[in-house]
Amino acid sequence: GRLGYVLAQGRILPAPLAVVDGRFQTPANALSACALPALLLGVGLLQAGCTPQQLYGQFGGAAVLAFLLVYGLVALAALIRPLPGMETARRRLVSGLCLAVCAAVLFSYCQTLLQGQQELLLSALAILAAGAWLVQGRMGPA
Repeated sequence: GRLGYVLAQGRILPAPLAVVDGRFQTPANALSACALPALLLGVGLLQAGCTPQQLYGQFGGAAVLAFLLVYGLVALAALIRPLPGMETARRRLVSGLCLAVCAAVLFSYCQTLLQGQQELLLSALAILAAGAWLVQGRMGPA
């Protein structure tokens, strides 16, 4: 949720996700936008007959991929866009190494996904491609 809030502040995600709750000073819209779809999907899958163990397996895999996607997109954005107070060489080294580690972990994890969870892998790759396109389009040239 907070990542969505920060990305909305940077105009990568829609502006309503950057709104802060007046009473609690939390990014309620961004938190709801992240939690509500997962909750509705979980309830729907339980109603369709999935067991809690199957849900845990599916959402656990999605959480690993989401973690890798977020860090991969942040590293990609840091490669493209200068960061205040950081030299170009250091920025490229740190973000390049982070992207390489994300790619290595993703490659290793994907080998297990290819044994029965191809849909999850394809959706994660589609999200990564869409995120890279958004970062490139919204941030413009460095």
